[in-house]
Amino acid sequence: MIFDLELDPTSALPVVPPPPLQLTQMTDNYRAWYTDVHTVKTNFVANTNGSGVLTGTDFLRTPGFGWYTFGIGVPHAYEGPIAAQAGVWTMSRTGNTVTAQFGDLILHGDIQNSNTCHSIAVSGSFTAQVQSNVVPSFKLALYIDGVAVQSGELQAVLQVDDPTVETIIGDPLNVANTGVLSPPIIMNTTLTSSPASTPQSFSARLCPSS
Repeated sequence: MIFDLELDPTSALPVVPPPPLQLTQMTDNYRAWYTDVHTVKTNFVANTNGSGVLTGTDFLRTPGFGWYTFGIGVPHAYEGPIAAQAGVWTMSRTGNTVTAQFGDLILHGDIQNSNTCHSIAVSGSFTAQVQSNVVPSFKLALYIDGVAVQSGELQAVLQVDDPTVETIIGDPLNVANTGVLSPPIIMNTTLTSSPASTPQSFSARLCPSS
């Protein structure tokens, strides 16, 4: 709702209907602010073959507690490892099937189109046993091109022995020219917790030209 604080300092009566131009501008400003404050600041160093290494902000970059979203744009011709953090989680593509594994939780989904770039994302939350009456758990959903394809939940803690371990993007040993993976994006929120960060808008950030 929009209020005119000059005419109504108490904000008791919203402006109805809201002015379209001001509403659009305020919505765009909010989305930009939300994206900025919830995007985890990381450092991505790309290799010449399209792979790379992601470091920085270890306890946000590494899943294990709180809200978490990881996303990356994958070229249509690419197959093989997409991303991995040794001992914590992996993501890969075989044919048109994408697989994400976090501990004992394994999610699968199929690519359904021939876009030049496919947005692949995992989003969910992790709860640790910080109190005796709290059951540790984590639940995640796999998104392909902005669509949720599978979700799952485990009553367990995702084992993280060392959160400083680098996140490896792509396959450093791959010499085939199958395209460059986009710089990954991590957010400390889920794709359903705010209208400013929907699966569709996040997909557009990962594959802006698709």
